[in-house]
Formats: sequence, structure tokens, C-alpha cells
Amino acid sequence: MNILDILFPKNCLECKRPGKYICGTCLGKVEHAKLVCPVCKKYSFIGATHSFCVNKFSLDGMHSFYKYDGVIRKAILALKYRFAHSIAEELVNCLDVKKLAFKEAILVPIPLHKHRENWRGFNQAAVLGKILAEKAGWRFNENLLLRLTDSTPQVKLGREERLRNIRGIFAAIKPRDEQERVLRGKLLDKTIIIFDDVWTTGATIAEACRVLKKAGAKEVWGMSVART
Repeated sequence: MNILDILFPKNCLECKRPGKYICGTCLGKVEHAKLVCPVCKKYSFIGATHSFCVNKFSLDGMHSFYKYDGVIRKAILALKYRFAHSIAEELVNCLDVKKLAFKEAILVPIPLHKHRENWRGFNQAAVLGKILAEKAGWRFNENLLLRLTDSTPQVKLGREERLRNIRGIFAAIKPRDEQERVLRGKLLDKTIIIFDDVWTTGATIAEACRVLKKAGAKEVWGMSVART
């Protein structure tokens, strides 16, 4: 037993059963998120963007594992606001990546602004994303995307406000020299997965995708643990 086990005893965050933060019974009660086109939000095979919805800077597809409900919702909130690394590990262990067809993908977490990350002490999307990338055999990269502004939290806003709030908050990190420029080009030729903990309207991931595609990315998917 370590200090975190004392501060955050491993009881199920939903039913309080001891042993794990996410027990199998409570996990089984959470529905899997439906596969939808990230643009029109209607059903799509494997979550790919419909051919009639796609544009130059849109996501090529989106995959969320669960609905933002029950023990999954409580685990995401617990990770975000009372950080315990084992919650992140348990969350990722709940995600079935075997069915995903990404082979040489690069997972890029949605960045926090440096002020918010310094205040919180970590970026939950990066913590989860790094564990997920290792589990799936993908590369993990935090050096492609930069957050320029510390915008109002999206959870407090309506749909139209979210879209306005998110515009222009990201930038692609520029290579410092020719060697980095060549490396950047090779990375952008791979499938990029932009990862966040929760997908609500999709505005945040869509804006990150727009920035990376303007920088030269060929194929960009979004991914989240849960979808509201």
C-alpha cells in the first residue's frame, strides 16, 4: 500500500465496492458510444466522415469508446480533479483497441494552456493518451500542437458559444531547423489521432484537426474515452 492508496482508497467510484475504481459490474452498465460521422453526427461505419460531409480541413473520422455516463463519467472527473494515476490506467484498460484499424498511428493529446496545466499539475488527455498509445502500439507525440489561449471551459458554454470560443486557440508547433522540418513532414504523413478525454460537440478536436491539416497532415482522426 502506498500514500495514494491511503488518500484515494480503491473503491468503485460508482457502487463503492472495494478493489478497483471501475468495477466490472458498473462498467457493464455504461453503453458504448455509437459510431457517427464527426460532422453531421449521424451513423457512419467505423466512425468515418461521410463523403458528402468531408472538406479539406475536416476530421477523417471519430471514435469514442463509451457514453459519458455512470462509472466512466465519474472516473474521468476523478482523474481530472483529484489525480490518481491508477484511475488513468484503469480507464485505459476499459478501452478495447483491438478492433481499431490504426497501425502506424501517432496519438496527439489535446494540449492544455501552460497556465492551466501548471495550476492543475498535469494534462489528463496526455496522461490517458500516453497509456493508450503504449497499449495500442502507437507513437505518442506532444510536440505537434500548442494551445495559444486559456479559453473558457467548454462545459460552461452552449453549442454556438463553444464554436466561437475554440476558434484560433491552437497552433502547429513550428520546426526549429531543417532536421526538425524533415521529421515533421514524416510525422504528418502518418495517421494522426487527436485524443481527448470527452467529446461533447467535437469543436475542440475539429479545431485541432483544422490546424494540423493546414500544417500538412494527410489523415487525422479524433478519439475520446467518452462522448456526451
